[in-house]
Parts: sequence; structure tokens; C-alpha cells
Amino acid sequence: MSQAGMISALEELDSPHKNLSNVIHIAGTNGKGSTVAFLNSLIRSAGFKTNVFTSPHLINETERIVINGQQITNDDLQQNILELSRFKLNYFEILTLCAFQKFAKSSAEYTLLECGLGGRLDPTNLAPSMCSVITNIGLDHMYELGNSIEEITIEKCGIIRKGMPVFTPANQDKRALEIIQKVCKSKNSNLIIAPPYMGKISLTGDYQQYNAGLATAVAAYLNINFKEDALAKTTHKGRMESITSGSLFKLLPPETKLLIDCVHNLQGIEALLRNINRDIPTAYVMCMKNDSQFKEIFDLFNPREAIYFTKLTEKNPRYQIPDIYANYPNIRISNSLKESLSEINENIKQVVICGSIYLVGEFLKKNKKPSFQ
Repeated sequence: MSQAGMISALEELDSPHKNLSNVIHIAGTNGKGSTVAFLNSLIRSAGFKTNVFTSPHLINETERIVINGQQITNDDLQQNILELSRFKLNYFEILTLCAFQKFAKSSAEYTLLECGLGGRLDPTNLAPSMCSVITNIGLDHMYELGNSIEEITIEKCGIIRKGMPVFTPANQDKRALEIIQKVCKSKNSNLIIAPPYMGKISLTGDYQQYNAGLATAVAAYLNINFKEDALAKTTHKGRMESITSGSLFKLLPPETKLLIDCVHNLQGIEALLRNINRDIPTAYVMCMKNDSQFKEIFDLFNPREAIYFTKLTEKNPRYQIPDIYANYPNIRISNSLKESLSEINENIKQVVICGSIYLVGEFLKKNKKPSFQ
């Protein structure tokens, strides 16, 4: 990875990244999106306007660029992508450029930038920031970031600015925390370890208390007079979300519970399993990236829990069926979401779709349609 192309493009565009208001930069493996959602709610509850850049999207690209609660229109986004296509950049870099341009022209008081991958070389890291947030770090994107917690943490710590505050949750991995502490010390940056928020929040899962606590710590440090009920009103689709209707939902037997969750690595799957009712017969519909810790993940499930390992409709070489599935009698290979859900029988009382943000996004997109393939 290199930032040379982005730097050149930004210079040609008169450096819009230098005109963003009060940038809060967020990196990490798990919890970035939820932390951004909570923090955005807190800041807006105090009457401020926000720019928000997140990735990836669930249904529409426009979800990635939001100005004061309003997504960029598809026409506007596509026009901007077309105009910026003259630069030899990848898809994410083009979207980042688009966000920088839009945010530089907005009247928002705060800008929330979520890293796309890693931190040190991420395109978002070219924007000057007033503080850095590092959510829970685990093993993910190992092809690009390294094969250990330590290597990955070093990449995430690349967003830490000299003399600027850094926030991380109290349940941060100890190995990661040690490195974060060392980097903060070397850059004379104040490290705030945020405790979990123990009040009422809208998102389900014990780990969300830590994400909410992280957001609250940032808002409090910045002296934002937020309304605490904002945390109980925060929405973030695809996070321990219960589904009760839709064309795909109707494929399930009556009375079957359906949950969707964007967890996509070992740490996330562990948290998910800790927070659902596994005392009732449960089936999981999954797909995961090729560099996932498949053995460690599959070993988390007991033999009574059926796993339907499925394919994404849009072929993606990074999402293949792992050969190791043959070692697990409870894993069945499926060609599609529709096929997986159609095979669920009345003995299953709960279905969980997880393992990939793209799989959850595909479900949400198809579940809204009256007919599907």
C-alpha cells in the first residue's frame, strides 16, 4: 500500500482534506462502526452538525458519506466518482477523495473518519485530526496488516498524532494496549482508557457497552454537552439485529427467530456467541474471507449447531469455501442465501446470519424485495 497517488490527487484538488472541521479519526478491528454511530448521536444531540465517513456499506454506497444525517445522493456520488476517475486510484481512495471534497464544503462542526483498512497507510490518515480512537484490535485483514496482534496494532497506531489525545476501550487486548501505550508515550499523546458505559443503550451485546463508553469518553473530553438518551436512540443496522419480516425471512418455518450480525472475525464471532441464546436449536448461515481463522472459529460451535457455509451472489475471490469444512460434520455447503434459508426445518428455532458484512448486506438488500433470485 502507498499513499503517493492520494497525495498527488489531493494536491491537484487544492487539498480539501486540510479544510475538514474537528476531525475525529477511528481505527480498530471490531466496533469501529458502532463507536462512530454512538459518537455521532452524542455530538448531534448537543446541536452540532457532523460529517461522517464509514465503510463498507451494507446496501448502498451512499451510506458511506453522510452530512448532518443525510446521505449523499446517488446521482451526486456517481458524478463525483466519474469526475475523480481521472486519478489512478482504487475504489476506496476515490470514495475518500469524494468525502474530503464534500466535507470541506459543508458547515458541519465535527468530522468522523473511519479507517478503511489498518491506519498508517489508510487514505483517511492524510487528514489532520484532533484526536484518535482505537477500538478493539483482533486478527483480521492479515494478508495486508500482519499475522499477529502486535503487527496489526502497529498499523492501527499509525493514526496517532503527536500531542493529540488517544482513546481506547478498557477491554482492549493486553498485547495491543501495551503497544498503544508505548506509541502514545513516544508521541507525547495523552491516552484515555475508556470504561464501559453502564446506562441504557440501543445496541445489543455486552461489547456495545464498551463502544458506547468509548464514544462517551471522546464526547466528554471534547466538552460536548450531549444528551445521554442519545445512546438509547442510536441506530446501526446489521448489529445483533432481529428480523421479523421480508421475502427471505418468509422462507423460514413459522416462529423461527432470525438475527443478523456483521461480525467477521474470530473475536467478533466469540462475542456474538456469548450474547445469543444457545440453549435453543440454532443454525448459522455464514461466509468468511479466505484469511479467516477457520479452525478456531468452527471449533467455537458445538456439533449440534448447524452451519450453512454459503457463497456471495457477487463472486469475490476473497470469499471461497474453505477445504477445512470437510472436518466438521455440522457444516453444509450452500450456493446462496436463499438455498440456505430454504433448508432450515421446523426443529431449528433460531437462525443467525453472520461472518461477513457483505453477506449481511446481501440479505438486507434481497429481503426487501418481493421477489429474488
